[in-house]
Amino acid sequence: MKHDLKIRRSGGGEGVITPFFFAMVLKLLFKYSVDEQSEQ
Repeated sequence: MKHDLKIRRSGGGEGVITPFFFAMVLKLLFKYSVDEQSEQ
């Protein structure tokens, strides 16, 4: 819910930061999945 409010408030000013944040999350998820595979 907090993230939704942030995105709504940041109109177009932080529209450039959102893709960066999304890429960071994808990187973390990828790293997580790789770690899980190496554990098996």
